[in-house]
Amino acid sequence: MPLLRVGDVELFYEFVDCTEPWKAGPAPVLFIHGLGGDHRMWLYQVPAFCGRFPTLAVDLRGHGRSTKPAADFGMDDMARDLVRLLRTPPSASPSASASAPCTCLPSSWSATKTA
Repeated sequence: MPLLRVGDVELFYEFVDCTEPWKAGPAPVLFIHGLGGDHRMWLYQVPAFCGRFPTLAVDLRGHGRSTKPAADFGMDDMARDLVRLLRTPPSASPSASASAPCTCLPSSWSATKTA
């Protein structure tokens, strides 16, 4: 069960890489679930992508297997968590983002790249 401490929470993530190990691979695809969901919503997309790109499916803070901080949190905190997660191998930097309808994180993403 991979958990990574980023700031005041531990994020659960699944990293799947079925690309050819003898070739330099592309950056991973980051799968971000919608509010109220978790990494399992990407159950069918991960197998479709992992042969061409490493995949990283994450549970945002307060969702799924990630921890929930005692203090209130918002979208900016979730986006900051993802930036911190991506700065830690094996995830490197995503080549694409996928998000569920009504997820506001991608719009917050650019504002937190320096987190």
